[in-house]
Amino acid sequence: AILAQAFEAHVPDSDGTSVCFRAWAVVLISGARAALLISGMASATKQFNEAHAFLQNISGEIEVLKMEVLQDNEQRKAEIAEARSKLEQERCERREQIRRLRTEFEDFVSRKVDRVLEEIEEMKMTEQKDDSSQQQMIQHIMGDMTALRDDLRSINTSWTKLAESCVVTAPGGG
Repeated sequence: AILAQAFEAHVPDSDGTSVCFRAWAVVLISGARAALLISGMASATKQFNEAHAFLQNISGEIEVLKMEVLQDNEQRKAEIAEARSKLEQERCERREQIRRLRTEFEDFVSRKVDRVLEEIEEMKMTEQKDDSSQQQMIQHIMGDMTALRDDLRSINTSWTKLAESCVVTAPGGG
């Protein structure tokens, strides 16, 4: 014998609303055994389970994506922090290089200026030595000229005396 009956069931959903299912319950009686077949109810439950499983899968995938996004975000933050750190380190290195370069340049210029000043001082000393040696030479030459002049006067006087002694006065004249 077959017995069939229609019924309606309301199942609450996760968001507070309820889902309505309409189904047929069919009872098959065969001999001493009876089997209950709920065709519409089984199909509705299967659809509900499939929808619920789909939503759970989607929810799981969303959570996985959220975690990936958060990890990616954290990785990007770490990369940015590392890049900023490297940039700051490079700035410090550049400042240090510029400071060393400036110091080396100042030392170089200072050495060159000192060298030029030393050379100027040497030139002055050389000029003074040259001036003093020139002055000594002039004094020596002046002494030689004075001696030469005195010697030439002496020679002139001797020639004059010789010439006077050698000049014969003409007879009768003088």
